[in-house]
Amino acid sequence: MKYSTPQLSAFALGLALAVVFGFNAWLLLSTTLSTEGLVLIMLGELLLLLSMVWVVYALLQARLFQPMHLLKDQFKLLTHTDAEYEFQVPDPHLLGDLPVIARDLGQALVRERHQTALAIDAATANIDRRKARLEAILHDLTEGVIVCSPDHQIILFNQAASFLLRATGTLSLHRKIDTFFAGGLVEQHFNDLLHSYERTAKRDVVEFIYQGNDAEKIRLRMNLIVDPEHLCNGYVLTLSSHDGISVFTGCYQPSV
Repeated sequence: MKYSTPQLSAFALGLALAVVFGFNAWLLLSTTLSTEGLVLIMLGELLLLLSMVWVVYALLQARLFQPMHLLKDQFKLLTHTDAEYEFQVPDPHLLGDLPVIARDLGQALVRERHQTALAIDAATANIDRRKARLEAILHDLTEGVIVCSPDHQIILFNQAASFLLRATGTLSLHRKIDTFFAGGLVEQHFNDLLHSYERTAKRDVVEFIYQGNDAEKIRLRMNLIVDPEHLCNGYVLTLSSHDGISVFTGCYQPSV
């Protein structure tokens, strides 16, 4: 059977302690030395024992505690770098296979970071493609479209919506939709739709009329945006002229 260095050190220290205690027991039971002689011998044994403890501590400090501290610092360094990192632990040490395990973990972490970065890039590219298609669709719509978050911030709109709301202000991203519709009209209809969906799990559509400052009436249609987990992520407002005549037929780039 092969023993490691820590096992051999512990065995040697235990054997030395057993010898010391055995020798002390023999002195007390069979020796004819005077009390002063016994005290001197025990003091010498105590000094020898303290020396052995110091040697063991120095061994642990040099071959266990310091390599462990060095390994900890290298782990911290690994969290701030994307390159493969080779753990450096000076031999001899009492860490066993821990440096090898740390190296394998570090390489696995670097690989996972690389795969995560590739996945993020692919998802970003997919979002950009979908955004481009959505912009093309919005560009061809003669109806106004405004997409809002659940807290009623505008996150998307087209130029037709800006044209229809020209009398109430200038549309821009992250503005509150109630800036353009007084009296909390949109928020009230959204709350009603949301409560209805929570009760029935059916996405209803609500239509209502808003009269702007220039007395022109605008017809609005609201739809909830629901994700696959059945959570509401906002709503879409579709705007059109109340008389059914298109008020926007020009070709403009959508504002997104």
